[in-house]
Amino acid sequence: EDVIRIEHDLSTSLAGVGRQVWRGSLLLADYLIYNHEQVEGKEMLEVGSGTGLTSIVAALCSARVTATDIPTENILTKIQTNIDLNKSLLPQTANIQVKALDVTTDKCGDDYDIILAGDVIYDDKITDAFVSFIQQTLTGHKNTKFLVSLEKRYVFTVKDLETVAPAFDHFMDKLEPLLDEVIVEFLELDFDQYFCYDRSDDMVLMEIKSR
Repeated sequence: EDVIRIEHDLSTSLAGVGRQVWRGSLLLADYLIYNHEQVEGKEMLEVGSGTGLTSIVAALCSARVTATDIPTENILTKIQTNIDLNKSLLPQTANIQVKALDVTTDKCGDDYDIILAGDVIYDDKITDAFVSFIQQTLTGHKNTKFLVSLEKRYVFTVKDLETVAPAFDHFMDKLEPLLDEVIVEFLELDFDQYFCYDRSDDMVLMEIKSR
């Protein structure tokens, strides 16, 4: 039985969180495998690729993939290392490349069928930039769709006297003004699970595309 090997860190600074494996990436990977027939041959971009797990799975499903992340913290090196570790599993025709892309400064200049983002919603400034990236991308590339997975991280606040998920709530607040331009659909999580992780009710998978 083939096994995907991923080098990752168990803990990092906030700046280096991409070197860890997050449940959002595992959820996206499960979704791609389950829907592999719809993925085959697609042009795909992953933002915030981190360890490269989801991009590697997309390439295994015969998509043409560009894995991207910030050009610091040795994250791009980690992605390439993990691609090299799994080359024996990839189809001979596999097309996967690694590039630097920072959603706080960069734009999407190419056409993609699908843009993947797993667990990039954790810092409000990054979330603001990501929502702008979504809006700019869908304005210029009407046929592109985003698949965004995340984990609602709950905290108890004295201000609200209740448990809230502030990062998720901020993301939804920022998407609200775009709803005349885009469609946001929450996808069911009842597809098969191939990776070992807790797929809890706190997990979210969203499809975002132009109206």
